[in-house]
Formats: sequence, structure tokens, C-alpha cells
Amino acid sequence: MEIALNQQEANHLISLIKTFLKKYVLELEDGSNGCLDLRAKENNRQFKLFYHFEKENCHLNFLDCDTKLNLVRFNLNNSFHKNANGDIIRGNRVNLFCEDEFKQRNDGQYMRAYKLPYKDVIADPPTFLDALEEMLAYTHVKIKEGSLEVRPKLL
Repeated sequence: MEIALNQQEANHLISLIKTFLKKYVLELEDGSNGCLDLRAKENNRQFKLFYHFEKENCHLNFLDCDTKLNLVRFNLNNSFHKNANGDIIRGNRVNLFCEDEFKQRNDGQYMRAYKLPYKDVIADPPTFLDALEEMLAYTHVKIKEGSLEVRPKLL
């Protein structure tokens, strides 16, 4: 079994400066789902940021469009993820692309979970809006004025 990226390539993709392809207005209410299209300034590579918002269960997935691999996933809920080494990560967590996890599992899964806050890099966001800000900062998305508006209906 092979994976389309190695760890160095995934880390590089995360580090690229990205911008939104168009203006987005997110009308957040319980059960909201959506997708934001992004492009890297350096090489025009495209990415997608999927979001799911509901009370007590929010997700953000950052996907590389070329490989269709998720590079970063935020989970704000009371669920869990079991890593290849047997560690069970409960509650708010970040899942990161991990080539070693893919090799150890040998079942196609390639994300390793970490409890939030993660090192000194990602905070434990108390709200979906905070998680969105953390995701955009971690994945180096630069927001031009007016390119993203969030209208919370229930937060």
C-alpha cells in the first residue's frame, strides 16, 4: 500500500501561503456544512477547507486537491481517535497527516491525532470561530479584507 505524499511534502504543502479563490459568507447554524476553495500563491496548487458545524460536534478538514488527502483535521467533540501506537485521544483534537502512522497501521489511515492544545502551535479553541482562526493560521491562509465573512446564527 502506498500513499501519494511523504511527510516532507505534506509539511511543505501546509507551509505554503494560501488565499481564498473567491469571497465567502458563512451563515453558521446548527447542521451547517460547506467548503472553501483555496490556492497556494507559490504554485497555484488548490486546496479545500471543509467545515461542519453543529452544537457539540464541529469539524474542519484541510484537503490537498491533487492527492485528495487531508493534511489537517480539527475535531471539536467528545468522540475519540485511536492512533497506531494504541493511544486513544479523546475530546477536542487535531489530526495531522503522518506518513509513519500510515506505515504502522497498514490499513490506509494516515492521520495521527493529538490532544488540543497541540504543543505551542495550536490552541484548544473554545468555539468553532476560534477553531476556524486556528486552522487558517496553521495552514497559512492569508485573509484579504472582505474575502471571508462569518455570520453566526447559533454559537
